[in-house]
Amino acid sequence: MNGYYAQLVEQAPDGFVVHDGQHIVAVNAATLRLAGASRHDQLVGHPVSMLFERPYLKSVARALCDRTGTDASRSFARERLHVLDGSVREVEVSAQLFVHAGHLRAHLVLHDLHDQLEAERTALALEEERRQAERNADWRAVMGGIAHQLNNRLQVVIGFSEGLLTSTLSDDQRADVAEVSRAAHSSAMITRRMLQVVGDAPFMPRRLFLNTSVYAILQEWEVAANAPSGRVGYASGAVPAVHMDARHLQQMMECLLDNARSATRTSGQIQVAVRATTLSAPQLAADARIMPPGAYVTITVRDSGEGIGADVQRHMLEPFFTTHLADGAPGLGLPALLGMARQNSAFLTFASAPNHGATFVVWVASPPLASGRGATSVGTTGARARTVLVVEPHEPTRTVLVRSFARVGYRVLATASGEEVLELLQHVAVPALIVVGTAAQSGDAAFPRTLQQQWPSVPVLLLSGESDAPRPEWHGVAGVWSVLPSPFSEYALVNAAQQLVRASRSDVQ
Repeated sequence: MNGYYAQLVEQAPDGFVVHDGQHIVAVNAATLRLAGASRHDQLVGHPVSMLFERPYLKSVARALCDRTGTDASRSFARERLHVLDGSVREVEVSAQLFVHAGHLRAHLVLHDLHDQLEAERTALALEEERRQAERNADWRAVMGGIAHQLNNRLQVVIGFSEGLLTSTLSDDQRADVAEVSRAAHSSAMITRRMLQVVGDAPFMPRRLFLNTSVYAILQEWEVAANAPSGRVGYASGAVPAVHMDARHLQQMMECLLDNARSATRTSGQIQVAVRATTLSAPQLAADARIMPPGAYVTITVRDSGEGIGADVQRHMLEPFFTTHLADGAPGLGLPALLGMARQNSAFLTFASAPNHGATFVVWVASPPLASGRGATSVGTTGARARTVLVVEPHEPTRTVLVRSFARVGYRVLATASGEEVLELLQHVAVPALIVVGTAAQSGDAAFPRTLQQQWPSVPVLLLSGESDAPRPEWHGVAGVWSVLPSPFSEYALVNAAQQLVRASRSDVQ
């Protein structure tokens, strides 16, 4: 019996440590993994202080001393476990005193908190995003009111200053008034951008053909920006007319083109394309709005510049965020573009990576979409194409992933382990995508091999921590796969998944 229980303890997923108050007496395999050891003698016989800080196990000792009677509930306390390589892991520790061969011993159970803490941080980050969205809505209302008031007063300043410039003034007075006028015009431009950010700018939509309108704007911009010949390419196809404010279109295009020019500096290419596009399934826009299925005309601005890092992507749509402080940029370009897009029932998406350029797409709804707006149902014939299988052991993170994909119309199947996935795939249609969380990647090594052998065409999206790399057994799994490092936004998650699905379909075709 002792041998049977010893085997159970050795194979247990949680760590077990027995010590006599000074030295470690016994450990199991899970403790070796937590401590970064490969042999029992690296820990057994050594002081307990090599694993825990002095005063080590203070919280556990307090819990032991506070217990009275045999019915005291077992409690876990958080401790810092020192790994042999010098790093520190957060663990939960529960202790039980017992007597063995006349000597008092302490039996510790160690539960690794790394994945739980990651899940908690993810949940807190998403909750903070939700609260920030609510604060932004209130802030936009306040900013709109302030912008209206400022704009009215600035028009008075501009009117009087321009009137003074037509009167008899000395050279010094004329220079002073001209400086006042320039400052007022510059301030008025910022207030107009603020009104665009909150979606409260003057709005006069009319019927436009975006292929010809965008081409005319591009020609004007090339002259004004003195763009080198051949640096900007343009392509378009036959597109239906849309209803849009022409001035908004011009300002949105100028914002995207100016950003592309800044990203490519003195070299590189900018490509602009206008196409008719049909969205067959819901998609998430950059501002987390749902893009319903239907007909769109898309304006794509792609540059071959240095790309946009993940840190900048998380903030670049926020008002007053800028990476060009030295240029005096107010940081209202992209937020204003988003505000005008909302006014015109349009959407913005983007994709970028360092040293791989950036692509921004404006989606303008075609008239047929108006009758079907809001329809997000998916036919049964497309069940496989709209099914995502999520593999994540920790429930909070799993819930977040399921909610994100469900928002854009995916049918989501969630499991806690690779073993459950392989069992599930025996009974359901093979999904369009499998999303594997960080904790699930360190499970059964046979999972990726079996997945590769039986379902080689299913793409896999691996979620990883900031410093985590995919485990060796995942390299080469499935026909198409990708890694999404954390922290990531909901838009980045859904966008990466949808790009991977599209790439796998093109490979199959």
